[in-house]
Amino acid sequence: MRTIDINTTQNVTIQYALATVRDRMFAFMVDMILMFGVLAILSLLMAWLFSSSGFSVYIIPIVNILIFVFYSLTFEMLMNGQSVGKRLLGLKIVKITGKEPTGNDYVVRWAFRFIDIWCSLGSIAVMMISSTERSQRLGDLLANTAVIKLNPWSSVNLNEILSMKTIEDYKPVYPDVKKFSEQDMLLIKQAVDRVKNHNNIAHSEAITILADRMAEQLSLSKTPFDKIQFLKTLVSDYVVMSR
Repeated sequence: MRTIDINTTQNVTIQYALATVRDRMFAFMVDMILMFGVLAILSLLMAWLFSSSGFSVYIIPIVNILIFVFYSLTFEMLMNGQSVGKRLLGLKIVKITGKEPTGNDYVVRWAFRFIDIWCSLGSIAVMMISSTERSQRLGDLLANTAVIKLNPWSSVNLNEILSMKTIEDYKPVYPDVKKFSEQDMLLIKQAVDRVKNHNNIAHSEAITILADRMAEQLSLSKTPFDKIQFLKTLVSDYVVMSR
């Protein structure tokens, strides 16, 4: 499975699995079913409302075309990179650089759906997603975006990540860690793994920033000297306390 590294605003790198052709096709199908359902309901409603005036002959096709054309663009912009189908499948559009996609990025992706999907009956999109390093269709390449699965890679449950003793055998050092989420703990573990596997200045600085931020969130007077051990302890505490 292809993966992508995304740098967070805290300069911590998180690895995500890229959405596959199948993932994106299922999301597309969900969106199509929803869209045609909405079109059918609106058509019936407008036919009833304008039955006496005869305007429905003109209004219904125009409204249907507008919804069909702008459905994906509207939802992806309003839902921060997700359509209804993408949200249900746990997918999201992200910028390769780690920044939030802009309105222009969404417009570029949307504009090239005409080539990627409609003109080629999806063949160009399937070919590009299957063959490119970051599983990008043409619109993604031009917008510098990718579609990811929201759960970070190594998205196994924390109880499977670490082999821990039960809470009867382990006394948490930082009990307030329970206020954090599993996503936070996965981010911490990945940051620690990054330093272990790629010990460089950037990752070391990221560990320092992350440790300081966690210490601040826990209302500690100062960050422990051994920042990596501190972060490891937070993960251990969380695993035990979340059982």
